[in-house]
Amino acid sequence: MKARAKLTFSLLLVALLATACHRLSREDKISAHDDASFDQWISDHKTVLTATDVPELNDARQQIRYHVMQQHPGMMSDDFAAAVYGEIDGKTAHDLIVNGYEIQSARLKAEIANYEPDLKQFKSHDPSQLGSEQKKYVTESIAKLERLVREHQQELDRVTKRLDELKQTAGGPGSHN
Repeated sequence: MKARAKLTFSLLLVALLATACHRLSREDKISAHDDASFDQWISDHKTVLTATDVPELNDARQQIRYHVMQQHPGMMSDDFAAAVYGEIDGKTAHDLIVNGYEIQSARLKAEIANYEPDLKQFKSHDPSQLGSEQKKYVTESIAKLERLVREHQQELDRVTKRLDELKQTAGGPGSHN
């Protein structure tokens, strides 16, 4: 009887240790309500995150911040943090990274579209009808806007490529999806 009690106790102890020692996974849901808890979650999971995950997680958080600022200008800091972490809390690392790239892609598309009317307006001027200062201003403005469109398009291409890669890997590296 004594041996059976020891065995039962040992099995119970092993079961308790197994549940208490949760193996960290890349698929764990992020538990974060502020910067400190988000950073702590990343720190706790560094052994299961890839080398690109940490900067991409931080970039995704920044994209969500931009998105929340755009949606709610002038929001008080406590409400802002609650809105940002309301978007983050409960997502997996992979889902958060994908969400960050989706937000960034939408923002870049909007910025490119916002340059188009100004570029069209500047290009509509007939240089032969302009004075030298006006011609210089129009020419420089066109060059600047074309450069900005080109840079934003290159960034959008990079973001789109990475987003496509992430969507093809579903749960990300090491996932069992």
